[in-house]
Amino acid sequence: MELQSNPAVLYLIVALLASSPIALMLERLGRRAPAIFSGAFLTVSGLVLALSGALGGSFFVIADLPFLGRIALFADGLSSPILAALLAVAGLVSFSGCLGEAKPQRGFQALFLLYVAGVAGLFLSANLVLVFAFLELTLIASWLAIGWWGGPGRGRASIKYFIYTELGALMLLAGILMLWGSTGTLDALSAPSSTPASPGAMLGIAFIIAGVFVKSAVFPAHGWLPDAYSESPPRLAAALSFSTIAVGAYLLLRIFGSFMPGALSDPRVSGALAAFGLFNIIYGGIAAIRQRDLRRVLSYSSISQAGYVLIGVASATYVGFLGVLIWAVAHGFGKSALFLISGEYRGSLGTDSLDDLGGLAGKMPITSSSLLLSFLSLAGIPPTLGFWGEFFILFGFASSLLSAGIDPFRLGVLVLAAASTVVSAAYGLWTARRILYGEETPASAGARDRISFALPVIAMVLALVALGIMPFLITGAFWIYPG
Repeated sequence: MELQSNPAVLYLIVALLASSPIALMLERLGRRAPAIFSGAFLTVSGLVLALSGALGGSFFVIADLPFLGRIALFADGLSSPILAALLAVAGLVSFSGCLGEAKPQRGFQALFLLYVAGVAGLFLSANLVLVFAFLELTLIASWLAIGWWGGPGRGRASIKYFIYTELGALMLLAGILMLWGSTGTLDALSAPSSTPASPGAMLGIAFIIAGVFVKSAVFPAHGWLPDAYSESPPRLAAALSFSTIAVGAYLLLRIFGSFMPGALSDPRVSGALAAFGLFNIIYGGIAAIRQRDLRRVLSYSSISQAGYVLIGVASATYVGFLGVLIWAVAHGFGKSALFLISGEYRGSLGTDSLDDLGGLAGKMPITSSSLLLSFLSLAGIPPTLGFWGEFFILFGFASSLLSAGIDPFRLGVLVLAAASTVVSAAYGLWTARRILYGEETPASAGARDRISFALPVIAMVLALVALGIMPFLITGAFWIYPG
């Protein structure tokens, strides 16, 4: 499909960047005013993008520089759906700050909007250096938010987060520069996609994959994740849970879908992605079962979820890539809802420890239903959206196996990955049973639903179910330039 010049992509990024200082100024009207503003702005923007497809097939050239080449923004059928999901999730997360929190933190919403602007800019960047610049913006904004508004262990968690993620960003930059040296361009819109990958380009891709592994907390680069998630403010943890998977998935799909699609024909690349994917599915799932508080369960489950992304990318098929997009969107809605619920437990009950919670199904039926449905989506159980993501990923990998001839290694990956879906269901259902149906504890005695808190979470869960029933809303919009 062709791209048409449209300044709307630039207007959106400018509006997102401008919303941060606006939120800061709105604090004069009351501590909830910034959250109300950002919630309305982000949610409406996400809905407009989703319903109108206003950015699909758009590009806009900002500048043409001597060394970096064309600096442009663009939106195809990959960036548009994931951007709409980002804005919707971030908007609902922002609303939780004005509906659910007793004392919204001053300055937090401005930094949160800066983080969202960085992620959105990354999704819309055509030039790989611009991708890196927006990634740096997200890292700085989230690092400051953890350090200023995190929990008791925020100092250690924020330092670990910064060191890990900055190292990943530098590896990504090194890979980008190597690709530049090998291909002569940093522009995904003009990359020589039909040219076989040179040794220098393959080394650059290896560095980019390593950087994505750090960003997506893929084993063995996952050390930052449990502490960062545990010590982050609930709203930031919810946003981080979206970007951890979505940004990594997007970068891999963009590199292998637009910039250098032929690289996945190298069995070393696709085989390494498949092997790391399978290991992370199993390792993350088993580690999640061993945790004793909800946020740690969610942290290690994200490692497991990242494994499915790698297998979908390794398939090198349209169906597998579509599954990765759906999986990222489903993870964004489901995991964000779960982190908000964990924050509600900590705020209203004083703990999210599985040992201190129990019998909440009857006391908090709305919150409990949302928790259960979110876990079902993470486990890939219909009628939630997670089912379609998992199905397309495995189907895409199976089709690549059949088209290339039966390879014992890839067949083993497929069988074990399909069997490992049981692990995902196990940690989710085990956690839900402990919290919802165990014996009532002293911490659970005064539990009750707060409708003000539950509204954003209900909206996320309804999105999971609605998109699960109508997946064509995503499948019909999906295409990757230069598709």
